[in-house]
Amino acid sequence: MISRIRKKFALMCSVGMSQKQLTRMICCEGLIVVAVGLVLSILAGGGMGFILCGFLKQELMTYLKYQFPVGILLIYCIVVLLCSLAITEGVLRRQRISPQIDLLRG
Repeated sequence: MISRIRKKFALMCSVGMSQKQLTRMICCEGLIVVAVGLVLSILAGGGMGFILCGFLKQELMTYLKYQFPVGILLIYCIVVLLCSLAITEGVLRRQRISPQIDLLRG
């Protein structure tokens, strides 16, 4: 899988895409995927937490009150974004080191 992606990147560079354009494309794609994942996980996790707290409040724990964890959410978003950028940078660094012809040959 990774070798196919590296081949695709090498092919894009060989037909005229600059390293700056490739970097921008990969970063934008990665950030879009991360943003969609974050939104979906926040909505799903927040919804499940709200439903679970509502159920527990009715059945077992009448003192329970749902409070959305904003601080933890911010830390979670920052960690996920930093991990995504680190992975992207690692892929790009490895792509720059390898000669394009070797990447195209596979």
